[in-house]
Amino acid sequence: MFTEQVDQLDKLLDELEDLAQSNLPSSRFFVTVAERLQMMMAAKSVAILLPASGGDWLTIAKCGDATQAVQADLAKRANAHEALTSEALMGSVGDETWFAAPLRPRNFAKGCVLASTDGAVPKNAVAG
Repeated sequence: MFTEQVDQLDKLLDELEDLAQSNLPSSRFFVTVAERLQMMMAAKSVAILLPASGGDWLTIAKCGDATQAVQADLAKRANAHEALTSEALMGSVGDETWFAAPLRPRNFAKGCVLASTDGAVPKNAVAG
């Protein structure tokens, strides 16, 4: 099963690389990334977020139905000084568990991918 997941991830990365080098508008590219990640992760939702003024986050692409509470919880945690250089952040709000990874290694200031699920995120899903 693990080998199959790695193969799927490799295929997804190849597809995204091709799309990134195509003439696809960036708005459509980010939506496609969110859609593919949601499908691969079997997530409730996936969003690509960029930091905005005042500690808020701007959604540039979204697939699924994450609640505003999830994004608010991410903002609260990501705005903590030490979190800005984390490999990943996790949290839960009500029945939703979320996982966020920066778009650039250890740099949430450049944006992140936020995925939420109705179940728990496996412990081995987070590096380190």
